[in-house]
Amino acid sequence: MVAADFNQRPMEIRERVRGLYERFPYPTPTQDLNPFRQGKVAELGFLQPFYHKFWPRETFRDDLDILVAGCGSSQAARWAAAHPNSNVTGIDLSEASLKQTRALADQFHLQNLALERLSLEDSGQLNKTFDLIVSTGVLHHLPDPAAGLRALRELLRVGGVIYWMVYAPLGRDAIYYLQNFLATLGVRADRLDAADIHALQELVSHLPPSHPLWQRRQQFPDLMNQAELMDYLLHPQDRPFTITEYHELSRQCGLKVQDLFNRAHYQIPAGRMNQKLLRRWNALDEVQRLAAGEQYRAALFRHDLISCRADRPEASFRLGGDWREWIPVRAPGLQVLDGQAFWPGHAFDDIRLSLAVPMRRFLREVNDKSSVAEIQRVSGVRVNKSLLQPLVDHDYLWFRQ
Repeated sequence: MVAADFNQRPMEIRERVRGLYERFPYPTPTQDLNPFRQGKVAELGFLQPFYHKFWPRETFRDDLDILVAGCGSSQAARWAAAHPNSNVTGIDLSEASLKQTRALADQFHLQNLALERLSLEDSGQLNKTFDLIVSTGVLHHLPDPAAGLRALRELLRVGGVIYWMVYAPLGRDAIYYLQNFLATLGVRADRLDAADIHALQELVSHLPPSHPLWQRRQQFPDLMNQAELMDYLLHPQDRPFTITEYHELSRQCGLKVQDLFNRAHYQIPAGRMNQKLLRRWNALDEVQRLAAGEQYRAALFRHDLISCRADRPEASFRLGGDWREWIPVRAPGLQVLDGQAFWPGHAFDDIRLSLAVPMRRFLREVNDKSSVAEIQRVSGVRVNKSLLQPLVDHDYLWFRQ
């Protein structure tokens, strides 16, 4: 499915990847960091509001040591602007990308940001450890993803977490069809001039309606930008992972999966399965259910997981005690209209949950401070744990202690 030249050696792949990003820094950089600094924009993983997805049993703090591994043209700057009390380190293979990040750091006076030109595999040269490591959209571009992830694991403190994202195969099949087409023609990013790039943009903009990428074009709204076009279609190394492979890679590298973002992407909507199928579904273990959900949806183009060190005690991140004393945290931007809840952070518009009037009353009282028991007293709504589980499965709530 994936375009690849199996005659390439790892160092050759790394140099071609570096060359791609030297010429086409990716992504098209953010120009204004003020919305991040003012808290008006919250990227997936930002401590406010996702801190307790990482550390559900700890009191919120924002003075962390954060590594953005493979930071591209502006990701580390966005994290530094959004977390002024944290020390943020950004590493990337591309000097051109780091140059753009440095320009943002100078423009917005980011005193809490340090940058180094390093690959993930060589990140041990930092000689530091971190509370949080963020690596989104990088590992699938490495000649040996496991080597990169192991290197990051060595930088992770025992109580720390890694938020990492890799591409998923089923939702990117349209991209891989075009990658293979261009590979068949011998098209390479390092051999294109301006006219070639324009011709490629024209080719993509006139895809036939039968092409899956034309049908899914809303999933890739930035495809026609020059940097994004090169990254999507002419990347020299692009290896997606199923959710099962994702879990296995985590295990091989001395990590364990602690949680995931967008759990609803892997759920089967209520009412789609009869009782017999539902019993089979419930008999699966968690990874098997996620894998089945990925196959059912057949359109996931990324996985976003939270991993921790395999030697991190489970008691440090698994909630315990009386569940009524747990404090629900509401997903940012969660909306309830006409009795249906939906979250704009989901990639698919059909992910919605019908809520009865009592559950709507309960949800209105969730303030990230009150326990379930306190909310029950205020709202007058009695709930049991099973009634709250659909809210968790749809990413509308998570809990802290």
